[in-house]
Amino acid sequence: MQSKLSHLSKDEIDLLIKQYYNGEKIRLLIDEFKIDTKTTSLHKLFPPTICETLYCPYCDNVNLVSSYKSRNDFNRKSTPFCPDCEHIHNSDCECVNCRKYISYLAKLKTDKQKKLITEKCSSMFIAPCAVRDLSFETAVYLMSLTRHLISEDLKFAFPFVKIHTKLAPSFEFLKQMHESLRKQGIISLSPQSKTESFTYNEDITAITSYSALRAQWELLSSFSKQEKKAYIKELEEVIASDNWPEHWHIESNKLWHSIALHECLEYLTYLLERRQFPIEDFGEKTITTFETLLKRFSIAQIFNLSWQSIRDTGDFLRQKMIPHSQAQSVFTGILLRKVDRALAQKWIVRDGGRDFNCAQSVVSKTLFNLFLKLGDAVLTMRVPELNERNTERPS
Repeated sequence: MQSKLSHLSKDEIDLLIKQYYNGEKIRLLIDEFKIDTKTTSLHKLFPPTICETLYCPYCDNVNLVSSYKSRNDFNRKSTPFCPDCEHIHNSDCECVNCRKYISYLAKLKTDKQKKLITEKCSSMFIAPCAVRDLSFETAVYLMSLTRHLISEDLKFAFPFVKIHTKLAPSFEFLKQMHESLRKQGIISLSPQSKTESFTYNEDITAITSYSALRAQWELLSSFSKQEKKAYIKELEEVIASDNWPEHWHIESNKLWHSIALHECLEYLTYLLERRQFPIEDFGEKTITTFETLLKRFSIAQIFNLSWQSIRDTGDFLRQKMIPHSQAQSVFTGILLRKVDRALAQKWIVRDGGRDFNCAQSVVSKTLFNLFLKLGDAVLTMRVPELNERNTERPS
């Protein structure tokens, strides 16, 4: 009990509280009960009410209490709290004990998540292929990683979507790279991946999914550092030699075609963004159109045809008052008509160049510079036809 009320009996205090909340003038109450306090502080002297059925979760056998509030407040009593540790009986409590408990639960949750991640990594491990057994695309992707995505100690392949250098011409191609490297054992999911890269079931007993491109990956995780160096060196020697694995000659044309297609789609995306046209996922119509063009034109010529067609698309939309949401569909029609006319009239389609703001990706440079030794000339070359019987090395 407050010392300023110590001269009053329990009945007198109960009467004082009753009269206070019944609206009696506070100054008269102070004078009548001979209390040394200000009118604004009288309610603060009232002894708290013990909550008989509520106990502090942290202090042994300590009942929660409620203090009296000003009669001007909507609620006359405070939220129940512990008189010893000041824990408040609600979910927003920030007392020392609650903060410790929240930290404990967070650590418990993180520990469970990390255990699941470790188990997931172990279950997904694939032993790496021998160098000469690597698919051609995986060999290209590995050499791309060594240039921009591998840590200095050769341990980690950093998350695929968190590097500043453009690794691939499109997000879809990035996923293709990752899957190829994973399936041939070049990269393995790392137990050091951030927990937020995964999703879990409600009671955190299983991983339901994970973001492959945001997780941490390890390079040749079962190898020592020296073994990794030797593996990469052996691959570099095979690339530089005239003794490529037989299947590489067949697969190189497939990768050439795939990168060319994605570069054309990437350039279209760039052109649409420049004109602030809405961009949707490319469907079969657009993809088939560019695949058809790649049979007749070089990448540079397709860049030029795309640039002209986007320009004409903007003019057409304005003239016909067509909403910008239809830009992609209109573009494809204009591009095909332009190509048909060029072929019918035997026009010479000029080459376009790479735009500085749509630079060549790392994987494209690796294929055309390191493996095929074509350099910038690849832009003006016709993409080889996909013929698995052709085992000649591209020249």
